[in-house]
Amino acid sequence: MGSITNPISQPQLVLFGIVFGLTFQVAMLGLFSSLSRWVQSTSHHFWKVGTIMVLFNTVAIIFTALFYFNLFTNEEVCGITSFCINLFSHFFFLLFNCFMLYKCYVTSSFRRIVLAGIIVLLIHRIGWAVIDLVKSGGSWNPESKACDYIQNPMTGLGYNLADVGDDNRPFLFHCGYWIQHQKLFFKTFKTCRYPCP
Repeated sequence: MGSITNPISQPQLVLFGIVFGLTFQVAMLGLFSSLSRWVQSTSHHFWKVGTIMVLFNTVAIIFTALFYFNLFTNEEVCGITSFCINLFSHFFFLLFNCFMLYKCYVTSSFRRIVLAGIIVLLIHRIGWAVIDLVKSGGSWNPESKACDYIQNPMTGLGYNLADVGDDNRPFLFHCGYWIQHQKLFFKTFKTCRYPCP
């Protein structure tokens, strides 16, 4: 096994360590609070949100640890480490999308049309993740003695646009829901004669 070198300066390493520690602390706190609420909840719907939150925080911990570990990789483990970081990165963002889209589904009063739209959005995002895992990856740079990540430009754009679509879908749904209820309110208000009951 080759020697492990670190092209990062000492101050940069300290800064990365602080960011890693803070991220790890927030994710652990989120994991423990989610698990606690998950165990104590009597709601039959919370297990879905609780599962997403527990998985999200677990993936955040693993993703952060792998990202930090990547600073110390060598040529032999560069490719697999980069693949694992990319994999957990996609899990991280997919779980966030699941959380946001599930909130949208709950707000819609569990409408099937909203669920169908959510399924299409998630399949689209998963498709981009799979393609990105195949097309992007790590490459050892002998000059800097570091593991460089080579992002495929098409898949990078594709999954980022899919994330934007997934994140904006709940916003657009809520705007439409609000407009629908405002129209209903004003229609009721116009038909009401003084004194209104």
